[in-house]
Amino acid sequence: MGTDKHRLKKNIRKGFITFAICVFIYVVSYILNSFCGGYWLVPEMDGRDRYSFGLAMPTAFMWQPRFGHEALGDVNFFGAFYTPLIRFDRKFVHPTIYLSDKNFDQKFSSLKVSQVHPHWHDDFLTKITATAREDETNKVLYCTFHYNGSDYPRAITEIKMKRALADELAVSSPDGFIQKPYEGGYQFLNTNYIHWVGKLPLSKNQDITLQFPAKQPKAGTGRIVFYYQRTDGDIDSKNISVVELK
Repeated sequence: MGTDKHRLKKNIRKGFITFAICVFIYVVSYILNSFCGGYWLVPEMDGRDRYSFGLAMPTAFMWQPRFGHEALGDVNFFGAFYTPLIRFDRKFVHPTIYLSDKNFDQKFSSLKVSQVHPHWHDDFLTKITATAREDETNKVLYCTFHYNGSDYPRAITEIKMKRALADELAVSSPDGFIQKPYEGGYQFLNTNYIHWVGKLPLSKNQDITLQFPAKQPKAGTGRIVFYYQRTDGDIDSKNISVVELK
């Protein structure tokens, strides 16, 4: 009887030690995983912000560990495995940044590369500035791009302009681009915007100019949005560069 009781205590102690070791490994492995992670630079859903009809809005820039991904509707194996620690991490160590925050611009612009997930390091370091010049003599609107920060090839692949601005400028498709309506249920965009698709390769540390034929290049004010992406097939995310016409 005493021997059985002693064996039971020994098994309980062994089980507790094994459990404690597993918990220790679980926590330490996550700490290392999180240390090598960073903020995911695509807004996702976490359920905090919702549309008036109840569905979650993709407004959350969340901290993700190096291995594993956890977001509403997008969870992989390691994301599920580490879910309790990921949520603890976001609550107390790496708070989520929301598009709806009043000081969102300040928070997002103050991010350092060490705080960005490695998946997005190259995009984060890439800077493409755009400037516009109106030439009334030749009836052309020039948009010049300067690309620095990354060695990977990139190209302008889409352009968006408000239809009202396009009408004021009397603008036509730039070289290498064709006008194409948005596909799917984007009636609002097709009604209010002009959309061009094509390809303008960008070269690091060089100025590349795109020409818009425009009968009245100084007639309007507004924004032209240019979408660019890597062209080596590694990451297909799109980023934007904006030209302000004043």
